[in-house]
Amino acid sequence: MEPTKKNSKKNKAFAFVLGVLVTLGLIFGITKYIHGLSHEETEDAQVEADINPIIPKVSGFIDKLNVDDNQLVRAGDTLVTLDDRDLKLRVLQAQVTLENAKASRVALKRVTSLLKKMC
Repeated sequence: MEPTKKNSKKNKAFAFVLGVLVTLGLIFGITKYIHGLSHEETEDAQVEADINPIIPKVSGFIDKLNVDDNQLVRAGDTLVTLDDRDLKLRVLQAQVTLENAKASRVALKRVTSLLKKMC
């Protein structure tokens, strides 16, 4: 009767160890599956971050950079200062064009009034 009790004890221990290993395997597999749903992994590199694109409203050259790499920023923070020489030149050109248009208008009024007097 002793060999049967030994086998019975071995079977119970084997079943217990097998149950623990299967349970641990299931827990590991489920956690890896849940992790894989929200994370991208590769053999070469791994990136986990919140990345937001910065889309400028105007184009231009950067005059001053006000942030460092990986620095935390908040909405409304000034990230860069653009070189405004091109924009100032455009404003000056627009002002000159406006003055030319005003002068042409005055000249056209004079010509119109002279033509009215002649007719």
